[in-house]
Amino acid sequence: MHRFWGVLLNFSKKSDSKDYISYLEHIAKSFVFDRYLAKQPSEYFAMIYENLNPIKRKIDNLDLNKLRYGSIENNLVFNFLDYLLWIHLKGTEKDSRVNSFEYTFRSSVEHYYPQTPSNNDVDVIDDSFLHSFGNLCLISHEKNSRLNNHSPVAKKDHYGKSATLDSLKQFLMMKNNHWNTDEIERHDKAMIDLFSANLNSDFKLNGEISTAQKWFKEFQIKDKVLLVRVLLCFGDVSKHINGDKFYLFDFDFIRGHETFQKFEQYVNEKSPKNLSDIIKAFSNSVSIKKDWRYFFIKYPDVIQYCKEGNFLWQEEGGIIYLLESEKNTLCKAKEIYSKVFQDYFRDNFKIETYSNNECFFMRIDFDNDEYFLTTNYDETKLNLCVWNNGENSIEHCLEINVNGNTKAVKFLEEFKWEKNNEGHFERFGNSKLITLGDNYEENLLNATDAIIKLLKNGLRIKLT
Repeated sequence: MHRFWGVLLNFSKKSDSKDYISYLEHIAKSFVFDRYLAKQPSEYFAMIYENLNPIKRKIDNLDLNKLRYGSIENNLVFNFLDYLLWIHLKGTEKDSRVNSFEYTFRSSVEHYYPQTPSNNDVDVIDDSFLHSFGNLCLISHEKNSRLNNHSPVAKKDHYGKSATLDSLKQFLMMKNNHWNTDEIERHDKAMIDLFSANLNSDFKLNGEISTAQKWFKEFQIKDKVLLVRVLLCFGDVSKHINGDKFYLFDFDFIRGHETFQKFEQYVNEKSPKNLSDIIKAFSNSVSIKKDWRYFFIKYPDVIQYCKEGNFLWQEEGGIIYLLESEKNTLCKAKEIYSKVFQDYFRDNFKIETYSNNECFFMRIDFDNDEYFLTTNYDETKLNLCVWNNGENSIEHCLEINVNGNTKAVKFLEEFKWEKNNEGHFERFGNSKLITLGDNYEENLLNATDAIIKLLKNGLRIKLT
């Protein structure tokens, strides 16, 4: 967060950056006054994306108890105060360290009047003053741990010799020759008065933000999977990382991509009610159905499985692996056809199937001379495996989990299953289920229909 304040402070020193400064100040005030100190805190989304007009605030809407030690939600409160102090002091304060003040990483809240004095000459004061905002400042952890129990006089003597300032609030506190309850109370009031004088925000966004731009910002937070599915309707927004690895969630990359321009143009011209309407319109497009993007657009679980937005593109797109993590770990990956088959049977038949980086499969049990689907691993006698071979066909086989002399295996001969060289069984001795064409929707329908027929005709298992 200190980088944010560094940017704000840097731009504040430039005369041609007023609009940007105004925007950063507006956001900072929203976080401090509408969230961290508010009696009724606002949501982050509203602060960042919706409240982009002038705001009038009242001190009565703030819970000033949130400024006490132990109740301060975020150190942004101290950082913003130091920014206000810098604006107030620059040009008038003779100490050169003020004008050259820069934000550094500070994470430790210091009691200027110590909580546990190391010197017996320092009196213990009431907690109402000790933990008051007037007695607190934000400095580096290293400095605080070194002098936290020393007296204000000792701290002033040490910090006053420093070439730079950790905190402008602390700088004002050290201007006092003495530091006790009266000084704490006066400083507390002065800091609250400074907040009170800067409650309002006059920022107004210049120009109208387009609906497409608004959705683009909004859904990065609200539902980035839906956003990427929509953007894929207009082109390939995946970013090449290295080798065969691609990434879907680089929104800075997407914002500068020609696909975003097509998305924005479409929204401006067609005025869709929402992002889902765009998907409905494009998912029926023949050109989309003939593109690898179709499964990513049509089935949200495809992208949701790629938790970090990564996938592998192999065999010129003949094989696409969905990566569950950022690493190229195939043991946690799923081949895209296998994943889509799994989702299809879940959604259309309410049955539990399985998929991995190699294949889609159904667990099959056998009892009373009948085959049936099961979800019990221990009772699985056969696995019906279906996979994309990467060479334009979907293949199948039955893997056997029991002794070859059992009835469950011998019955397979009656249903025209033949054993191959690997010990698996293929219907009619042919592993090919379908030949893949250039239409992904037709491939899915043909493959799932073939699987249903394989269950019905090859094992007498009917799906309802």
